Amino acid sequence: IDAHSLAEQGVTRLCYAGSTLHTRPKSPMASRSPIQLGAELYGNNSLAADVEVVRLMLATLETAGLTDITLDLGHVGIYEAVLATANLSSDQEKTVFDALQRKSVPDLQLALAGEEQDIADLIIALVRLHGDETVLAKARELFTEKAPAALPAVDALQQVAAAIRRQRPDPDIYFDLAELRGYHYHTGIVFAAYVPGHGQALANGGRYNDVGAVFGRARPATGFATDLKVLMTLLPATGAGQGAISMPDADDPALAAKVNELRAAGEIVINALGAEANPRCDQELVLEAGQWHVQALQRGQV
Repeated sequence: IDAHSLAEQGVTRLCYAGSTLHTRPKSPMASRSPIQLGAELYGNNSLAADVEVVRLMLATLETAGLTDITLDLGHVGIYEAVLATANLSSDQEKTVFDALQRKSVPDLQLALAGEEQDIADLIIALVRLHGDETVLAKARELFTEKAPAALPAVDALQQVAAAIRRQRPDPDIYFDLAELRGYHYHTGIVFAAYVPGHGQALANGGRYNDVGAVFGRARPATGFATDLKVLMTLLPATGAGQGAISMPDADDPALAAKVNELRAAGEIVINALGAEANPRCDQELVLEAGQWHVQALQRGQV
């Protein structure tokens, strides 16, 4: 859309929702046809754009009523800079990549057996660089001499985390410097949101600059996505019979005006159609002294 339908200059913000089809589900219990919804920001390469998208992802989950969110932050530039210190073959890189994703130290030691010990130790150290913000200090100490090209990515993580905390102090922030999800797609910051009781990321995203190059228009881009089907299964339970107003089936202009007023204010008003009030309803519209007003619903009435 950004490359063809719009082709605008400057910043473009898009949101979307729709069904997608996966060859394989992301996990054994996941759907092959998730309803994916998300947002994208094109045309700006700053950390401020990344922060905006992360905040929007968190706000989306919070609006859905989810709490105790953990924000996972990583940066593919760290892995790229560390790997550049070694002279690995294509096959070795694939083996190291797989072992890092699984955080398997024995497999990494085997894959790097022929490398200089300092370089092997540096790559293996990525496995342990995860946790709270103290991880960033450890990374700086480790990378300053051995992989200085990784330091800007470490700084970017700290700046993004600080910006998130200034406006949203609630989410726990977890750093994982060996986070390689979407490595062949993302080009910078990567992030994911987790909630208790759900082992997979509920929402994730990151920076994917130049994704439109294949369509002839390379632009900076960042965004996030979540699966609406999964999101719905995690919504807080609500009591039946609450949160709606029953209205009588009456041809009364004053009643219609009152219903329009309530709906415009965000209330749910359900026509009883001459029968018992809908089970969702816990209030009702009644006529007293020529005026329609809302009162607690008395069951057995409409």
